[in-house]
Amino acid sequence: WKFTADFGKLRFESLGEEAEYFAYTPFGNDGAARTFTAKNERTSIQIRMLQQTCTDNMSGAQYPWTAEVTIGSRKLQGCGERGRLME
Repeated sequence: WKFTADFGKLRFESLGEEAEYFAYTPFGNDGAARTFTAKNERTSIQIRMLQQTCTDNMSGAQYPWTAEVTIGSRKLQGCGERGRLME
């Protein structure tokens, strides 16, 4: 899975599933974390980016941010780069 935020929308993709789109607003900032919450006509999403080192399980690569995503009833965790978050 992955998400990207640009051009006024957030796109969430998961392998084998149709992409979900959400209206984009800037991530909230509470110091060491960035948060985003939105709904579309089908589901809701909450993203929390924590400023703590994360190691990708598949590649072994290290990233400076840990991602926690809740989309609908699914809870996901992964890694990310702050440089890709729009402020």
